[in-house]
Amino acid sequence: MRNKVARGERSDSPGQEDHQSAPCRGARKFEWRDSAARSCGHLRPDYIDQLIVRLIRIDEQHLLQIRQHGERDYPFECCGLLIGRFDDGRKVVTETFPISNAREEEKKRNRFLITPEELMRGEKYAREKCLEVVGFYHSHPDDRAVPSKYDLDHAWPTYSYIVVSVTKGRAADLRSWEMEPDRSRFNEEKVAQLAVSSER
Repeated sequence: MRNKVARGERSDSPGQEDHQSAPCRGARKFEWRDSAARSCGHLRPDYIDQLIVRLIRIDEQHLLQIRQHGERDYPFECCGLLIGRFDDGRKVVTETFPISNAREEEKKRNRFLITPEELMRGEKYAREKCLEVVGFYHSHPDDRAVPSKYDLDHAWPTYSYIVVSVTKGRAADLRSWEMEPDRSRFNEEKVAQLAVSSER
């Protein structure tokens, strides 16, 4: 993966974004992913040529882990990676990979930061298991489980973005989103909850 930083922010004033620290916003390349997938015996369908996929499969245990992470880090945003595989054009989550929010203390209430080093550590962990990073998750303390404009500006197509709302320290709504290939908006994904982790 390119040496990029994953970020997120919720702001009532979209014009007040931290542009100095914003990562490259160009379309992401996936040559590394195709090559890694071949080595594991499966291919990821190219998001440009396929129908837009709006389904993510994840079991109860991993949904609980995301909710608990959001509650532990409240009133700050939590963040982490979704690790799994692309299966017939759909994303299957087999593990969550919690990451400490690297944002400065005064901004953690409505921003998250995943450093390049942490992102590469997560990718290495996934590769060693013949898996991939299929998305990211983060919490919105005392706000809706809906991506902000800042989230849109700093997301990448193809990946899933799970957002969990944490109200007064308790996890509430949890929803998943995927960006349009032209980066114009998020579409909500159906979360197909599995009773057991039979997809591993």
